[in-house]
Amino acid sequence: MVGQIQIPVIKFIVYLMENGGNTREQTQAFINLIRTMQPLGVLHKGRGLFLMRAISGRQSSTASSTPTTYNGTNKEGNDLRYLYGSPPKDMVDIAPNWNMNGAAVTRAYNVPPPSVFYKTQPTYDNPDPKDPVPLVDTSSIRLTGASEKHIGTEPYSWGYINGSNQIAVRRILNTVCTFDSKDPNSVGDPKDCIIESKNTGYGQLNNYVMEVNTDWQVKTYIYSMGKVEITYEIPATPDLAALEIKADNACIQTGSTQTIRYSYKNVGVSTSTAFTVQLKVDGVVVKTENASGGANNNVLLGGTLSYKFSTSAPKTFSLVVDSGNTVGDTNRF
Repeated sequence: MVGQIQIPVIKFIVYLMENGGNTREQTQAFINLIRTMQPLGVLHKGRGLFLMRAISGRQSSTASSTPTTYNGTNKEGNDLRYLYGSPPKDMVDIAPNWNMNGAAVTRAYNVPPPSVFYKTQPTYDNPDPKDPVPLVDTSSIRLTGASEKHIGTEPYSWGYINGSNQIAVRRILNTVCTFDSKDPNSVGDPKDCIIESKNTGYGQLNNYVMEVNTDWQVKTYIYSMGKVEITYEIPATPDLAALEIKADNACIQTGSTQTIRYSYKNVGVSTSTAFTVQLKVDGVVVKTENASGGANNNVLLGGTLSYKFSTSAPKTFSLVVDSGNTVGDTNRF
């Protein structure tokens, strides 16, 4: 399954020249210093806060090498800065890139999955295959892959880690942030970087967007449509079956004599063995018929009985075919 997530943006505070004067080249130089900076502090939920204070045009203070507390857990700093060969804690660097060494990193500890999954694999050309899966096992949702959505913003570690879907994304913050949502005439790309606030002393709080594509898998209870084929086979032995007992009239008057009709046939292999058929009323035999010639396959047989209904009490009729079991019908029950 394919989904898209927006990793929480990195906030990067840049304090420009305190003594006044700042050219575009100087600003670019200050931002490039992030490649050699250590993080001084962090926010939660995969949000990294990077601080850089410029003393002169090409110098900066350096953060302490002491590991920073992150959500109450010591993460050794690699949740915030890419170090080749040393991935974030409990993660694996799936896409090592020496050229990204020192890049800013943001890590999401519980990535929200797509709201819809599909039976057909979505693609970038067909993101909605129109065959959504109505029922999934939410406990089986897994982040299985990731790729660039914007050049320069690279996912490099992801998976189901310590009970949650996680991802780490790196980006070199080497662009000048110019888009200001508060300025109606602002220029720049809000999908790249957004000026969140401008502070006194030539300071500026920037949001660098780090958005990637993600692939997901989940277990479902949907089954492909199939077909059921039923094959009826003629038994290899005689199979004598009682079919029907009925009266000519549906409404029977007490004291009247009615014709009772019964039928049976051999649905198995033909047999010439003679057998006996009994018609019973309330468990008492009222007629016995001898089938002296046996019974051929699928030939309808039967007879009649004139029976007087002397009372209004209900009557139970039953037909026993081969009452003596002389044919040896193996399908009797």
